[in-house]
Amino acid sequence: MTDLSPGDGLPRLLTAREAAERLRISERSLWTLSAPRGALLAVRLGNSVRYDSGDVLAFLEAAKNILPVTRPRRGKQLGGGGKAAQV
Repeated sequence: MTDLSPGDGLPRLLTAREAAERLRISERSLWTLSAPRGALLAVRLGNSVRYDSGDVLAFLEAAKNILPVTRPRRGKQLGGGGKAAQV
């Protein structure tokens, strides 16, 4: 198989392994994120599945805007424990 270079007008297609490596996730997680289950678009060519590198980057950009970064509040304890003994 020849590598598709940017100069020929075609998108750079990644294998599942390459796409998972770029996202730093397992291939199994990649399948979960892939359409139709998830939002990451995939291209089926016969028995092969490929990912457009532009779609992988767009997926990352969209994920940045969806997932808020939160930090746990310090000094706050949830629960409250039991009742204090009264004297």
